[in-house]
Amino acid sequence: MKNECKKLIEKSLQFQGHYGNELSNHLPMAIQALDFFEADIEDIAKFYENYKTRLIKKNISKKEVSERNWKSFLGKKDFTNYFDFYKEQLSEHGIEKTLKKYLPELMVGVGASAFHPLIRLSYAIENNLLDEIAEALSLWSSHFLNLDKSIVNDEKTISLTKAIEVLNSEIYFHGLKFEGPNITSRLGGILKDEEFLKIVGSINLSSITINELSKITLKMYLSSKNNFTALHALTSSHALRVVSHYLNNIDVSYHYYVIVLLAMYVDFGVPNINIEFNTEKCLELNEVKKNINLKMDPHTIKLCYSCVKEYEFYGRSLYLLAATHRLRGES
Repeated sequence: MKNECKKLIEKSLQFQGHYGNELSNHLPMAIQALDFFEADIEDIAKFYENYKTRLIKKNISKKEVSERNWKSFLGKKDFTNYFDFYKEQLSEHGIEKTLKKYLPELMVGVGASAFHPLIRLSYAIENNLLDEIAEALSLWSSHFLNLDKSIVNDEKTISLTKAIEVLNSEIYFHGLKFEGPNITSRLGGILKDEEFLKIVGSINLSSITINELSKITLKMYLSSKNNFTALHALTSSHALRVVSHYLNNIDVSYHYYVIVLLAMYVDFGVPNINIEFNTEKCLELNEVKKNINLKMDPHTIKLCYSCVKEYEFYGRSLYLLAATHRLRGES
């Protein structure tokens, strides 16, 4: 990554992780993605100046976080002092030990801000940006989605594939809609629905792999026809792949992720994902990279970043198709 981009990302840490009506700040992630797509630094600097006008500077609380009390502040959105705590932990113990220590507990609340802290963390890990890792963990902690651990039943009777089929086949879930100004608020309603919880709490993930999750989120996005919520499902699975290296109990960690993922699936209408997709007209890898420009919605830039990263990792042409669909929607 260009040093100039690193400096812009460091400058961006003065801003809160959210603005407006709980909208997530995408600035540091967009800078990293634009650098990956080899945008000119002058253009990235202009992007920074334009984007920052919507952001709000941080207010620092006087309360101190320690290894003794860090869990007691989870989910308190106005609390920003986690940054100093995680920065100190990273400085003292390094990335590997810090993430392996704190992520198991944080994965219970992985749905924080519709997966945005998870996604921000993955970018920071990929580019080895310690302060960004600390900021992502801070946002994850302060916006922790406090799911009741009892949701995950002891008796796990159905597969993830079967759970998706049930959600798609039952009329009830096609009509399960919650109003809200953003994804997070709508997910909150779905995650309290008893019929939904009966299904997702009984999923057996003992043999699930990140490879399978990536296939599912990719098909979810393609079948959703560029749905905004589904976009976050796809980008989150890329993030989970990066972060999974630091997770100990994969079965449990993935279950909390899957619960929120399926809530997203309900939010964008539980479409049938078991359909064939035609890749004949999709862009080639180099064409996807060349089509990125700074006037695009940051969500498009990030979606294409995840698609390229996952295509390079898995070699699935459907990722290029997903990027093509999003890019053509922008044109």
